[in-house]
Amino acid sequence: MEVQRCEECALVYLHPLMEKDEERRFYADYGKHLQDRGMIGGATAADLFETTKPEAMQRMNLVRPYVTSTMNLVEIGASAGAFCCAVNEHVHKVIGVEPSQEHAAHMASLGVTAVPYLDGLDPNEQFDAAAFFHVLEHMRRPVEFLQDVGKILKPQAYVFVEVPNVQDALLSLYNSQEFTDFYYQAMHCVYFSPDTLEGAFHRAGFSTVELVPKQRYDLSNHMVWLQKGKPGGMGHFSAVFNSELEANYESCLKEQWLCDTIFGIFRRG
Repeated sequence: MEVQRCEECALVYLHPLMEKDEERRFYADYGKHLQDRGMIGGATAADLFETTKPEAMQRMNLVRPYVTSTMNLVEIGASAGAFCCAVNEHVHKVIGVEPSQEHAAHMASLGVTAVPYLDGLDPNEQFDAAAFFHVLEHMRRPVEFLQDVGKILKPQAYVFVEVPNVQDALLSLYNSQEFTDFYYQAMHCVYFSPDTLEGAFHRAGFSTVELVPKQRYDLSNHMVWLQKGKPGGMGHFSAVFNSELEANYESCLKEQWLCDTIFGIFRRG
């Protein structure tokens, strides 16, 4: 597996991708894979829901200016339903698309309708907004995926998206080999910068409303990566790094798009 960059559009991608059967086996045990890599905590859907609630609220704050009480919204890759539940009280209806039966059952227990795949949606219904967070990088053909999403959206509907930023400081500034090995994972087919994320959406027929730089991991995390070459450093040096230093560091990374995450708001048509 090699990391390559398109000479025409600058999109970073992996080659070769997993074979279809290999990919199916991988996703069948995806939760365990994330736990083994320290990317999620807890073994149940309820655990995952609680773990992801704070970030769901952060996302809700970003989309709140665009959400209305008459809106029908679909979240693709809804996981255990943290964002669906956060947005549910602000919209007319929310549906989660989530292939995991356990996660879908957890959403149902919280009053959120879930279907396993896009083709499980009512073919006569079109949505006012779609959301998918850390999903687009898993798509083999992201533009085609976005075009398919567009088919279930009304004209001028919004899309709320979040992806890792390939300009992450640990990659592009500090050149951490250990982080590079950790970052490029077989299940992530493509890796976006702000420019290539916009490019994919524009080719799929969407316009940009807003791009927001996000930094999910703190200065301590970066120091531990550079010192020990492994994750798990959140808050490790909090006795030394005060909140002002952390805020300034985060601000510097976001200003120069060296942050770890891109949040995008796009509109169909």
